[in-house]
Amino acid sequence: MGAQIPIMIGKGGIADAEVFVLGDSANVLVGRSRTCEISYQRFEYFVALPDAKRKEIDQQNNAVGRQHLRVQTQGVKLRLENLGAAGSYCNDLHFTGVHEIDLGAAAVILRLGRAAEAFEVKLVDEEQIDQVLSDCAKRRRERLKEIKPAPGPAVPRTIIPEAPTQAAQPILGPCVIFAGASGLCTVPFSAASVSEALEGVNPPFDAFGSCHGAGACQSCKYKIVKGVEYVVWTDESLKGQFDPGVYLGCQCVVKGPVQLERVTD
Repeated sequence: MGAQIPIMIGKGGIADAEVFVLGDSANVLVGRSRTCEISYQRFEYFVALPDAKRKEIDQQNNAVGRQHLRVQTQGVKLRLENLGAAGSYCNDLHFTGVHEIDLGAAAVILRLGRAAEAFEVKLVDEEQIDQVLSDCAKRRRERLKEIKPAPGPAVPRTIIPEAPTQAAQPILGPCVIFAGASGLCTVPFSAASVSEALEGVNPPFDAFGSCHGAGACQSCKYKIVKGVEYVVWTDESLKGQFDPGVYLGCQCVVKGPVQLERVTD
């Protein structure tokens, strides 16, 4: 028998059949932020859902922090560090600080706050890893067949003009084109808000204001350079409170390609 490898498998909810091979020296973050190695925003089932359903699930999971749990392995030892305000659970034991486990004794079930999603962490024989990955991929494909396309017209698309010395650019779907420190970069939009999407920009920057996405500080303002017709407020009560073309990143989503720049007071 070969070595045993720690792995983490999603159980239920949008994380079902997501699988992560931790190895014996992992140090990963789990949470709703796209900057986490294990991000609720990047689960295959969640990304495939219609916008309205993603927003509903995101609201249901609002007790899950953007960076909620740190998972570390050292051999077969598992170290869990809760970072979320709602705490975390290991085998239904609630903890708010650090919790350590010997996976050699038994597998464990993790849960972030009271979210529907759970994660099983266990040891798997090295020669069985490929089979586990294959089984989980098959399960995810089966679940994706359950998703019905949202009614209504297709998402508007546009073509970026071809540069004289470059090949034609691809057609873009919903995305954020951001004028960052290193020039324009394009971020595909599959997040709860523009600010959430921009957390994936490299080099990273604080896409949220001091209220961390609640909309209260009104400091994460962005000027829409192109594609304002594709920007939608998630909170209609804020409409009309800002100059034309200016939106709060934490309170809007995009339905097509949008180019924007940060507004500083």
